[in-house]
Amino acid sequence: MKATNTGEADNTSLDNVEDVPEYIDEQIDEGNFRAYDVNDDTQLIFTDSDTFFVSETDEGTEEPASDSELTSANTLMMAAASTSSKKKHVSNSYTAKNWTGLTLWKAYISGWFTYNGTKVTAKEDIGYFKRGNVSVWNIDNQKSGGKSISTKTAELYVQGNASWGYGIGGQGITMQDKFVKVYLRSDSKGKVSKHRTIK
Repeated sequence: MKATNTGEADNTSLDNVEDVPEYIDEQIDEGNFRAYDVNDDTQLIFTDSDTFFVSETDEGTEEPASDSELTSANTLMMAAASTSSKKKHVSNSYTAKNWTGLTLWKAYISGWFTYNGTKVTAKEDIGYFKRGNVSVWNIDNQKSGGKSISTKTAELYVQGNASWGYGIGGQGITMQDKFVKVYLRSDSKGKVSKHRTIK
């Protein structure tokens, strides 16, 4: 999103940036951009020019298209079954920051829920758990994916351990170690809820 230009040139060009979310995260980590949480779903990111970004939890629905040219009874029945299924794209993320606003670590998951009223499945498209560029935290045991909890509940998740500590004479001392899980669940009717566990 771009604000009205007041005459000064915009030094923030995304034309040649391949991964915009990663670029924005890097700029926040380096202190070039400032991020403010509006609520659980929305974050405002201000740059050093007249450009700013809004980061939001995304949720959308896609229904498979039906083929109007189908004529046989068998094919029509298959098309009816296909169009009764719906797909919903969702994402969820959590970013831990220190008191200066620098990112310590970030967990992100996105993917598709496919549901038809009686069952639901989940398929991940992007999942990562990574530390900030200048963070002392380490990320271990990362995994992500989509799974069925039951025929009526499916989950998209990313999880791992975030820790930091000191090394003295070849011995390590862990000061903090947290299990982190960021996930979404959908029921067979497409009702999605988002969750996070940090302990």
